[in-house]
Amino acid sequence: MGNNHLLPMVVAVGDKSRRFTDQDLNKSAALFLDRDGVLNVDRGYVFRPRDLELCAGVAEGLKRLAVARPALQLIVISNQSGIGRGYFSIQDTVLFHEELNRQLVALGAPKITAFLFCPHLPDSGFAEFSGACSCRKPSSGMLVLASQRFGLNLVSSFLIGDRSSDIEAATNAGVRGIQVRSSKHTQRHPQVWATVDNFQEAVDRILGAGPDQP
Repeated sequence: MGNNHLLPMVVAVGDKSRRFTDQDLNKSAALFLDRDGVLNVDRGYVFRPRDLELCAGVAEGLKRLAVARPALQLIVISNQSGIGRGYFSIQDTVLFHEELNRQLVALGAPKITAFLFCPHLPDSGFAEFSGACSCRKPSSGMLVLASQRFGLNLVSSFLIGDRSSDIEAATNAGVRGIQVRSSKHTQRHPQVWATVDNFQEAVDRILGAGPDQP
């Protein structure tokens, strides 16, 4: 099994001009964001830019965070098994992420710092995407890789997701997991740090917490 099965795909950086200082490397915290159902409406294996619709309150919430917590790195981590299923390609996913950032900027919100995604599927018909990996949530490989690449303090970081598997990945990495209630994904993780009804409420919880509050 090749090394591509051990780590997720890191294929797009939201702000390529960003430079991380020694202070960033020592002290940066992140807001990890699941994608489908948290940032954009989950239509089921969505990949066409024209089908991208931001979830209510996302742009406004990210703007609030940019003002109150400007050093917080915004990093998307998502399972994209549609690649392993042959529904769309890595390049399709890159274009979708570019459109996501375009829409955010058009609404005055900050860009996503980086997008990480896992294309693997245990029983994929494509050898390069088949088999076990350490990046597919609920494994925490994407969070660990992001912490290594960007020098993040995971204990000071947050994750917003709508599935129990998102919160499991956060918990395994020592990140505070916030689960957005969803009619599609009703299982609540027993170790969730906070449960909220929408993105704006998740931002409220982040802004109400101290940097290292358990």
